[in-house]
Amino acid sequence: PAPSTPAAAGGAQQSGAPSQQAGRPGHPAAALPYDPGAAAVLATPAPRPAGHVHEVQPGETLWGIAAAELGDGALWPKLWAANRTLVPDRDRLLPGTRLRVPAGAAQRRQPTAAPRQSAANTDTESAAPAPSPGGPGAAAPASTALSADQLAAAREWYEQNPALYQAHTVRRVQAGVGEQVDGVLGPQTIRAIAAWQASRGLGVDGIAGARTMQLLFGRDIRREPRPREQPTNPELLLSEAEIREVVGWYGRHRTQFPPSVFKQLEEKLGQPGNGIVDAATVVAIAAWQKAKGLQADGIAGPATLEAMFGRDIRMGREPQEDRRVPQSQDQEPVMEGGLSRPNGLTQIQRVFGKPGSNIIGHAMRAGKGGEVKTVYCHKKVAPVLAAVFEDIFAAGLSEHIKSFGGCYVYRKKRSNGTAWSTHAWGISVDVNAEWNPMVKKRANMKVSDGQRIILPFFEARGFYWGGHFGDPMHFQYCTGY
Repeated sequence: PAPSTPAAAGGAQQSGAPSQQAGRPGHPAAALPYDPGAAAVLATPAPRPAGHVHEVQPGETLWGIAAAELGDGALWPKLWAANRTLVPDRDRLLPGTRLRVPAGAAQRRQPTAAPRQSAANTDTESAAPAPSPGGPGAAAPASTALSADQLAAAREWYEQNPALYQAHTVRRVQAGVGEQVDGVLGPQTIRAIAAWQASRGLGVDGIAGARTMQLLFGRDIRREPRPREQPTNPELLLSEAEIREVVGWYGRHRTQFPPSVFKQLEEKLGQPGNGIVDAATVVAIAAWQKAKGLQADGIAGPATLEAMFGRDIRMGREPQEDRRVPQSQDQEPVMEGGLSRPNGLTQIQRVFGKPGSNIIGHAMRAGKGGEVKTVYCHKKVAPVLAAVFEDIFAAGLSEHIKSFGGCYVYRKKRSNGTAWSTHAWGISVDVNAEWNPMVKKRANMKVSDGQRIILPFFEARGFYWGGHFGDPMHFQYCTGY
């Protein structure tokens, strides 16, 4: 999507419509009234030599400058990327700014017309005058399908504007467009936004901009603070981190907990029946569980649903869902697929045998960006570990796997050199080591944003995070060792 706000004297927004194809003085279109339909037939200017400086004139947009300087308005992201320090906000282009035209970006592509827009369907901050019905500026029928380039452009926009699209905002948008609510702006959510835009006659780009927000909520909610969560959690049944983990867990099991199922839960709990999984509902479930003498973890598994409804109401339910059952000190908790997660050396040896035994090679999406590679690990852990990477891939988040440090390594612990490392059993992995180094003091630990994103996927399958003891790159299928 092209940036929306034209440059104006003194940095103020102009109310008149900018020329999307060329707002430069002297351009043939500059003297004409703005006509979104006619923009499609204007000849694209020949690209000028790259590597020089362009001084922004009043009324210009990044799209128009890219069209004039690079020969294609759709190349505006490259122009913006080369000048982010001068133009931190693509919608605030100030006259007099000297933009560097990137060398090598001036490539002749098929001319790209500016999107056909009207005051009723544009998702920009300043709208053009509405064309007469049926006239040359009438909005073309919108397509719900995003091309790979459009999807990539939308994801880039969201990544560059994280402050506008925090998790609580994303969850509200997902609920508004009928998408499963998990607070993650992945490809599925972007396509759902695009489909909603098409259904309302908006320009389809998958970006929840000002116009989309206005139609969804009656206002732009992107800068609104996170709402206060009700009810409160006075007994501290769950910590904030545990609540976030449980909300994420529901998001990853969205096929079992669609809005129709969650509405039934909310009605039983006396919560607003909007079908949205949020912290308030998780706390209410935990409080209900405690009152009934169940494990108060906020997860509506088989035991909770049986007590609440007399049956399991989930869609396409899976076995072993309600995993958080109190265990004795000597009993290994049953985790994913019935595999026990041991606690301490004795249980590790009981479940996995001797170090170096039962090691197999298993293909999984553990490589950079979700690339399939063979990982050598314990045969019991192999399918569970493969499922973790498959979950990350299915959520469109494999880009956060920057490096994979392996699983099975027949060695002792680096900390003391005498006890076996969990790697020697092939039950632990190191992911994104360069960005998440091991430290002696947890207070000095650094955790990358990508690591925080993939962490819930490991925990949902039963892995224990090394960040609890200062090794944030590390995930192991055991505790207490």
